[in-house]
Amino acid sequence: MAAPDPGIVLVTGGAGYIGSHASKALRRAGYRTVIFDNLSAGHREATLGAPLIEGDIGDVDAVRRALHPGMTTTAVMKVRARSSSALAAAPLLATKIASAKAPSKATRSAKSV
Repeated sequence: MAAPDPGIVLVTGGAGYIGSHASKALRRAGYRTVIFDNLSAGHREATLGAPLIEGDIGDVDAVRRALHPGMTTTAVMKVRARSSSALAAAPLLATKIASAKAPSKATRSAKSV
């Protein structure tokens, strides 16, 4: 009997030094990885053959495309070696993505009353 597939981990910042090593360790542990990076500080070669999606973490639409329904993402790992205004926006981005999948505002308001 084959071992179950642990799934895909989307590694943001995976083309940088730390992210590429994190991705490599995940692959050694049996996970499939997909790298999401804008290559502002990372390098395409650092992905070591893992699929690369070029995009910025501050771009909601780019992140949505990276998490498309056909990709069974088990986890998202955010790696950063330095701060930037785009990375500071990551919590807002997560909220926007979650709210796009959440019930309508009227439904949420009715539940909170």
